[in-house]
Order: sequence, then C-alpha cells, then structure tokens
Amino acid sequence: MAAAARVSGWPIDLPIASPSILFAAAAVVLVAAVSSLVLPWMPAWFPAPISFPEYRDLVAADPALWQEVESHYRDQGGFTPALADRLAAAGPAGESVLIAHLLTRSIPFALLSARPSDDGQYQEAVWLREHAGPESRRLLARIAADDDVPPETRLEAVIALCDPRSREEAGSLFEVAADPCAPTAVRRAIVERAARLGGRAPPVLEELLTFGSRELAVSAAAALAAFGEAPLPSLLTEALRLPSCREDQVVVVAEAAAALASDSAAVRAAAGDAVRWHGRAAPEPMTFARWDGARENSRVVLADALAAWFAARPGSCDSPLERERREYLDGPVRAREKRCGNLEDILALPEEDLDLAAAILVAEGLPEEERDVTLASFDRLCRAISREIGDNSDSERVLEVLSRRLMSSPVRTKSSGRLADALLSGGGNCLSRTALVVSVARRLSLPICAVASPGHVFARFTGGRRRNLEPTEGGAEIPDRTY
Repeated sequence: MAAAARVSGWPIDLPIASPSILFAAAAVVLVAAVSSLVLPWMPAWFPAPISFPEYRDLVAADPALWQEVESHYRDQGGFTPALADRLAAAGPAGESVLIAHLLTRSIPFALLSARPSDDGQYQEAVWLREHAGPESRRLLARIAADDDVPPETRLEAVIALCDPRSREEAGSLFEVAADPCAPTAVRRAIVERAARLGGRAPPVLEELLTFGSRELAVSAAAALAAFGEAPLPSLLTEALRLPSCREDQVVVVAEAAAALASDSAAVRAAAGDAVRWHGRAAPEPMTFARWDGARENSRVVLADALAAWFAARPGSCDSPLERERREYLDGPVRAREKRCGNLEDILALPEEDLDLAAAILVAEGLPEEERDVTLASFDRLCRAISREIGDNSDSERVLEVLSRRLMSSPVRTKSSGRLADALLSGGGNCLSRTALVVSVARRLSLPICAVASPGHVFARFTGGRRRNLEPTEGGAEIPDRTY
C-alpha cells in the first residue's frame, strides 16, 4: 500500500510509491532506452514490407540485394552513385529491387517539385528511365495505372517511363491521363511529359482541352505546343495573364512556348525569363517586393510575346475550338453571364435571365478576370458534353455521360466546396460537385436540381423516373431513405 507523506508547507498528501510501482516504472524506462538503441537498426534487419501483394515477388529476385539496398538507404540516407553502380551491376534483379524500394516508401508531393524540368530530384526514377529493361518498364506502367498505389509512387513510375524507350507503354500511360478517376497530379505528370515519348500527339491531349479541369487543360495545351500544335492558343495566353497561375504551370507553359515559337527571339527570351523567375529561387539577391514584381512581369511579357506570335499567324487562331470560343464570346450565353456582374444584379434578374454558373462564381467572390476565364472553360465543358450526348433522349445515356464526366474524379473531403475550385483543379466535395452538375444541367436544359439533406448535398434527376445522383460516388443512384 502507498503511504502518505506530508510535504512541508503544502496542505496536501503525496503518495509514496510501493516497490511494485517503482519496479514497473524502471521497466518502462529500460524498455524505452533499449528501443532508442534498437529501432534505428530495425529497417536493416527487417526491411519495410511491400503492402501490395501483387508486387511482393520483386524482393524474391535477389533477397540479399534487397537487404543490402535497404541497409544502404539507412546508412547513407538516399540514392548514391555507389548504389547506382551496384544496381547496374545486378542487372534485372537490381531494377526489381529498386522498384520494390519505391513501393515501400512515399515522398509527399510537397517535398519535391512535380514540374518536368525538376525530374532530377527523383534520382531513382531517373536511374530506372536510363536502365530499366522491357520487363521493368511493363511493371512500371502497371504501377502507374494502379489505383491502390500511392499517387507519389505512381508519379515516380511516370517519370521513369516518359522516355522514347517506353513507346510500348505510352498507350497505358495515356489511358491513365484520360481517366477522370486517376489523381490529377498523376494525370498532369503524364500530360506534361507526353512529348518525351516521341511520335505524334496523342488524341487524349485535345480531349483534355475540354473535358479536363482548367489546370489540366492548360497542361494539355502546353503539351500540344511541345508537339508543335496549338488547337487553342488563347488558353495558353489567358493562363499566363492570370495572377493565380501556378508557378510550376508557368514554367511548363514557358518551356512549351519556346518550343512552339522557336523562330521568335522575343518568345524565346521571354520564356527564358519566365522560367528563371518562376523557379525555386530568384536569379539574384533582392528584396521580396522587387523579386515578386519581376516574376509577375515576366509572366505577362511572355503572354504578350506569345499572343503577338499567334497574331502574326492568323491561321493558328482559326481552329474549331477557337471558332467555338469566338461564337461563345459574341453569343447570348456570354451576354447572360455578363448580366451577373455583382450580387445586386443577380438578385434583380428574372430567373430565365440568370446564368447559374456565373451567379455562383460571383457569390464565391471570384475576381472578374479569373471569373471570365473560368466561365470560358465551363462553356467548353458544356459544349463537349452536349456533343457527346448528341440528340440522344435516353435518360440512361445522359446520366452516364454526366456521371463519367463530372462525378468520377477523386473526392476531396477537405475541399472548400467552391465551384471555382472544382472547375480549376477537379475533384471537390458534395457541394462543389453538385453545383457543377446542376450548372451544366441548367446550361443544357436537363431536368436536374440540387437537394440538401442534413450535412450533405446531392443532385436529383427529375425527368421520367426520378433518381438521386450521389456526387461523391460517381453519380451512383442512392435511395431517399439513405439520406
């Protein structure tokens, strides 16, 4: 039993531990001390298991080499020239073991750049790009398409494969790029490196100009420019003019612009400046205000130079997508959007004159310049969906197209729920996806409305047989009682 002791000056009783309690405490301290000495060595004794059963046979290619590689990473902290030489000497077994290592770790996207010009940071992927044989390349293509593998590992597989030697795997990669269920970062990684595979521009790039999120569409336009094609020139120049354009995307567009307009000294110089200023650090020591001003200026200068290059070639601005854009800008849809200039204007409009997408973007506080570009991409999406549906009045076909095109991308539970974010980067949660589905339906005169339930929002088709469309489950039909 614990005795009670009176501490001088304290009006409380403190217990004095019995020997059994002291013994238990000493055992805990001893275990902690031993663990601190033993745990750092455990990865070498027991390497992290591969959590994907279909890939566990990779270690069997050379168990001793697997142990050696894991020990090297523990001791050296990373991929070194010595390890590269050791793997090269091991041949196909070395390739298998390195791929197995990639499957046991995950590098968060935030730690490394995903832009193509920074691929050198992914040393293992670059080594595999240069050394992988046909069997390893097929395996990497399987990993890149595997939804069970973390996006970071899939990205490394993509980097390893985007090379002319992987032409046989190109079809598999482009299927992933076209898959709305694949992570946006992986799709962008494939699109932005597509030109490295050589050959002709894959059809998926032009498809993504309309069906992809706005960021993915800009990446597709840049990829087409790298192939020497520009079916939607305005998309490149508009993206560069927006202050919200991501730095990595500015670099991708700048490099593509330099390749497309290689005969223009002005474009090449502006592209070089944009790449330098939007890189990881300023080219020279300076204050933040001066650096930020020069960075923004480089982006606008490149947009002006590229627009002038396109203007000098009128035929480049006469593609079907550009003609559709001009039709949109001069047509009644754009006129209706302009009437939604602010909340007062929206409240004063009769329902038949209200453009739902424009009204939502105004309510979300999107700046006017950003709103105009977002609405132009929304119009391209609506036109593409309308073409795919065609004159088909079958409700099953209509809902299948809407579900596949608007509700199949990965759900983001921490999303802001804004329609603007869903159009910009894809994904979204129940609120933003329902807003997108209902906005498209309103534009195409389809009988779909939004329904609110406690803590949730979903869409409802009211034409013919009424059915609920769950936006977070690919448009699956959910009965009322579930809500």
